[in-house]
Amino acid sequence: MAAVSNTLEIKGIQETMKALKEIEPDYLKQVRKDIKNAGAPVLTAARSLIPTGAPLSGMSRGNLIRGRAGTKWSSEGAKKGFIIKTNKSGQRARTVTFKSGETIDFAARPYQLLTLTQRDAAGAIWDHAGRRTKGRFVTNLQMQGSYDPRAAEPGVIAARPAVENEVTAIVDKVMKKTNTKLRVRRGD
Repeated sequence: MAAVSNTLEIKGIQETMKALKEIEPDYLKQVRKDIKNAGAPVLTAARSLIPTGAPLSGMSRGNLIRGRAGTKWSSEGAKKGFIIKTNKSGQRARTVTFKSGETIDFAARPYQLLTLTQRDAAGAIWDHAGRRTKGRFVTNLQMQGSYDPRAAEPGVIAARPAVENEVTAIVDKVMKKTNTKLRVRRGD
């Protein structure tokens, strides 16, 4: 899923969660469960945008990726494929040099407290088609009135205010319990 323009940043939440893991692991499990439950409106909104039938007639006949089983379109599979993940760890930018002398730079990835993910391959292809490339498949989807983004991003945008308020309330509870000052910032 592409990054949505507005973000809710909570400085210090990753460190607080890490400290909770060592001090009170049961409370941390409850906090993660509460955050996952707070994301339920996003899940419902994204699932409601999945079409009941195949978006294109050929999508239900065979696999979307030739030679790869499990990429046949199924509305139920695409709906079940959306999941909420919590506590997705971040990564610092780093450079790796292999024995062959090849050097690869890895970009930094921020810590993500709440993430919507599509696990179904066909659902992910349908949702993201046309993001980077244009072709006959994308043109046909657009002729059917289906434009990128199709489900994930509009679902997040529709449910964002309620989810942000609920997550902020959970963070406030964690701050009171741990006596930690976390800085919440809404950015563009």
